[in-house]
Amino acid sequence: KQFMIIVGYVTFMVTASRYVCTYNLFIAHSVSWHNGMALSNGSSLLIARRSVDEFDVLSSEDLQASNCTKLVDYSELVAMEVKENWESLEQHLDPMYKLQFFNSSFSKNNKVKRNQALVDNADQWFSQYHNITEIQEWFRRLSEENQLTVFMNNSIGKSSQYNIDIFSVHITDKSVRKEKTKIYLQCLLHAREWISGSVCMYLAQQLAQPEQSNDALIDLLKEVEFIFVPLANPDGYYLTWYKYPKYRMWRKNLAGVGVGKCAGVDLNRNFDVHWSEDGGGSDPCSDVYQGTSAGSEREVQTIADYIKHHSPVHGAIDFHSYYQEVLYPYAWTADSPQDEEDLKRIADSVASAIGAVNGQVYSTQRMGSVYVASGTFVDWIYVYSQEREERDGCGSVPLTIELRPTHSQKKIYLGFMLPVDQILPTCKEMSAALLRFATLIVERASSNHCV
Repeated sequence: KQFMIIVGYVTFMVTASRYVCTYNLFIAHSVSWHNGMALSNGSSLLIARRSVDEFDVLSSEDLQASNCTKLVDYSELVAMEVKENWESLEQHLDPMYKLQFFNSSFSKNNKVKRNQALVDNADQWFSQYHNITEIQEWFRRLSEENQLTVFMNNSIGKSSQYNIDIFSVHITDKSVRKEKTKIYLQCLLHAREWISGSVCMYLAQQLAQPEQSNDALIDLLKEVEFIFVPLANPDGYYLTWYKYPKYRMWRKNLAGVGVGKCAGVDLNRNFDVHWSEDGGGSDPCSDVYQGTSAGSEREVQTIADYIKHHSPVHGAIDFHSYYQEVLYPYAWTADSPQDEEDLKRIADSVASAIGAVNGQVYSTQRMGSVYVASGTFVDWIYVYSQEREERDGCGSVPLTIELRPTHSQKKIYLGFMLPVDQILPTCKEMSAALLRFATLIVERASSNHCV
């Protein structure tokens, strides 16, 4: 069986017209996929590298330093997989014991060792990306070791295809019993955006242990309850690891595997707000396929129901990658919301806080002025909260933050594979962003008597 072929490395020497490249490709599935990729003069492969202790994907700069001056278009590789028989994928992904086997063997196999960093060693833990089991266990340990601030709900719902638990994490000062401002934080709605998962873990750790991170958070936790859904698309994220590197660029969930030629729904086009208008996709093979109906996906239903249950939610950040942007509603139209001035003020301040850490520039824009997208999370929570709250200024302020890298570094799909040495700097930038955002949301809620 293919998932048994997790054994180590195959090293190839590629000779092109004017350069020689040596690279390692980690075997996570049948070797025939690698052998089937033809090389001709002037071409090379997207290079994936796994050392003994860490995971990494070479950036375009690394490739140039290695005299590998040209990349194959990774989108072509993804398109090839769309044409495959999805029954084959169903066979290899189901039943779920294979997930458990994979995560266990991936961590323990002597030939493919992972650096088993401790949760309290941020520099070590955030020097690599982590699979689904590691993320789940990390949050469980965080909850167990910080019971004065952290509560973990092990299951708020299930994923569409493989019934993987979607969990939430609440962080606040539990000793302060009063109505608090609520801020919702979401990561990995799109499976391939691994850096967002790291951000959610880092922010949760900072909040859970404020005395070790930032004294300002101690007072903030008396006023705010932070609600995390760190792994909003567990099926898709699982696929990006289990079938790595073949499906590393997978974006959607896995609804419909084995049913037709293509599978998966873009969860950020499936929310019940202006669904199936501009910016969605009706083709099941599209990366932005909107699904069969508004809110058709269990992941979307879970998120929406959970937010409704914990309303009012005064602020929300949906972390994505990439482009280095802080975006606010609307996404479904280029028109401006009635409180755009307030939304932009907050977005601008968040972007300023990010830039103060490492000098990274994040632009701020109304999402619909960049690209129109219907059925998005930020529009849904914005519209829902506006309809729910009768008082002006008490609706939610939702942002989408597109993380590193910036578009100027774009090379096809390489932006989704942020090098591991940028994980921790990105996380620290988002810590500053959250502190600024939460402070502004508390001030806004208080001045408008929303709490």
